[in-house]
Amino acid sequence: MKNILLILLAVALILPACKSSDPAGPGTSQQLATKLKITGVPAQLAAGATFVVTIQALRADNSIDQNYAGAITIAKASGPGNLSGTLSKAAVAGVATFNDLVVDAAGNYTLKAASGTLAEDVTAQFTVNPSQTGQAAKLGFAGVPASVPAGTPFALMVQAQRSDNSVDPNFTGTITLVLASGSGNLGGTTSKAAIAGVATFNDLTLSTASTFTLRAASGTLTAAVSGSIAANALLKKGAFTGQNSYTATGSLQIWRQANGAESFQTGTDFRVSGGAGSISFWLTDAAGANNLNSTSNKVQLGSITSGFSGVYNFAIPAPGLSSYTHAVTYCTAARINFGFAPLQNP
Repeated sequence: MKNILLILLAVALILPACKSSDPAGPGTSQQLATKLKITGVPAQLAAGATFVVTIQALRADNSIDQNYAGAITIAKASGPGNLSGTLSKAAVAGVATFNDLVVDAAGNYTLKAASGTLAEDVTAQFTVNPSQTGQAAKLGFAGVPASVPAGTPFALMVQAQRSDNSVDPNFTGTITLVLASGSGNLGGTTSKAAIAGVATFNDLTLSTASTFTLRAASGTLTAAVSGSIAANALLKKGAFTGQNSYTATGSLQIWRQANGAESFQTGTDFRVSGGAGSISFWLTDAAGANNLNSTSNKVQLGSITSGFSGVYNFAIPAPGLSSYTHAVTYCTAARINFGFAPLQNP
């Protein structure tokens, strides 16, 4: 009887280390973005030329809040002309990339970024020079994504540019795309006539996970090669269910990266009971999904000690998914499952 009481006392002391009736979530102040930061603004460009800027949602310590997914707007703060392009975008992992911006008149400009209650940011002044006249001499890419899901349509633009990178609005020739490097097959509409000097390709796909570049050509214009694009393949997805009276909700995805590595990522909707303890993430089989201690077929991906919500990324050790069929959140101190998610085909 005495031994039983000692065991119960030990369990009572251990369990609170992971338990939290209201785990820290998106409302935890230290987790939230408080301000915006604009990066990548060119010091000079030509009127009518496309340029790219990136806006980050930063915490007070200047780290990016990867759970921030709010709409971010960019606008002209000062300058004589007009700013055009896509001027509002939802942040992805705390970052919004504006890759088709254009200023239509020469002069000195500043830009500003805004998103809800976050502190706005204003750029340093930059110069827009008068655009050249005359015909296009070369091609140039705009709006190229850094990464895309393999097999899923993506979009980009190719411009007929003068030597100062401004667009020739009179160019209406046909522009063709081919795979310049990387593996797999390029699908979608790969040849389009330019409209006012710009051809928009909005249904391109790459068949497999790979890092690739594209080549654009049109008649005698100097061809262009895009920057590298990472095509990542979605292998599995899942949704967490709580266990043993603990909270575990939200989504997960498992990806094969362009370099062949596999990675595990929770969604912005993820939430798990936490508190003062450590929650670890595992891949396992059906038995482990019920009780991680009952199987040897498992691998730990990593652990968290604060926040307990939002996006977490972990590398999957070799040999990858193997025979694993479930993901588990596990309280290390109490040695008990807090939640599981069956791995399903996308």
